[in-house]
Amino acid sequence: MFKQLFITLFFLSSFELQKGYAQAVPFTATIDCNSNPNRIVAINMPPVSSPTTLWTGIFDYKDACNRLWVNSSYNCGNGGNQPRYFLDLFDFGTRLWTQYVGPVGCPIFEVPHGTWRVRGQNPVESNGSGCDGGHVLVYNTNNQWIGWLGKYDNAPMVTSNVVVTGPTLQNEVTAVYKETHGTIGNALFNYDETPKLNTQNTRNYDRWWIAIFEHGGLNRYGTLGWTFGFIPNDEINLQAVWINAGFDHFEPITSGVTYEVQFAVASQCNQSWVQANLPFFGVCTEGMPCREVFEEAEINLIPNPASISFKLSGFEMDASISSQHLIIQDLSGRVLKEFAQVNQGNFDVSDLPNGVYVVNLLGGETHPKTFKLSVVR
Repeated sequence: MFKQLFITLFFLSSFELQKGYAQAVPFTATIDCNSNPNRIVAINMPPVSSPTTLWTGIFDYKDACNRLWVNSSYNCGNGGNQPRYFLDLFDFGTRLWTQYVGPVGCPIFEVPHGTWRVRGQNPVESNGSGCDGGHVLVYNTNNQWIGWLGKYDNAPMVTSNVVVTGPTLQNEVTAVYKETHGTIGNALFNYDETPKLNTQNTRNYDRWWIAIFEHGGLNRYGTLGWTFGFIPNDEINLQAVWINAGFDHFEPITSGVTYEVQFAVASQCNQSWVQANLPFFGVCTEGMPCREVFEEAEINLIPNPASISFKLSGFEMDASISSQHLIIQDLSGRVLKEFAQVNQGNFDVSDLPNGVYVVNLLGGETHPKTFKLSVVR
């Protein structure tokens, strides 16, 4: 209990300490979560690299080497050296950035909830072939020289940090277990498999947390703490997290050990993290594959995980078959409980410790139905 409380406090304090984190980039997208969490303001645009002021926009034509400045399409105010900006939205389905707005002159955007970045572009000198010094001169309406003609074509682009408008929502965090061979969803791994977490449907976050609790055995704990940015390849290698914590392997479930994964995400506007609801997972004994025994069936065990009892959903008792019965085994094949009356309703498991078990529905003309049952309290 004390260990669990300590871990929870560490999780909370770590989140609070890092809430104000901003990526160390010169060009920065900012959000004021208190006043307007849906407004993005880009700041710290690098200065124009030119010895004199560059002007872009609409001009009265004087001659090939001279322009009369009238106004600028991209001005955010009336001045030269004006950057232009683009706003990009991240599509978590395609894993690609798409341009949402731009080019515009003012780096202020009112947008809906999403994951965004801003790109900025300064003007560069526009060469005037045959002009004095190779530059097109720009004059104001009083015929005073004010600088050179600028352009954005082929000008370098700078990209801001990633920001999330508004807090990450509970329905935006989801994850499932994934085996090395690609099957998604199971919570039981053969000994030679690498437990992984698939997070491809988690979205609108800029930081994530992963921790693993061992239930039974030595009751160990490992975490990477908070990591900023997106999850690489939408996948977390749980074995690597465990090794990083100083442990060599997961203990087999036959020794009474299961593992709980704590996966959470947040953005800078979250007051607290949002966490995925994951079942415990277990690892089979070395040399004894166990995950393959579970197969799809229209019949389901509910609830699963169970704490006190479960029942069969979608099962219809065949009165002509007297041999239908149900047995519960551990992962080594040892029979722990047997129920002769399959239609009795609830099946009591209150005397079984936390863990994963094999439930076999036997009897009838078809092959036995095999299920996985987790007991969690």
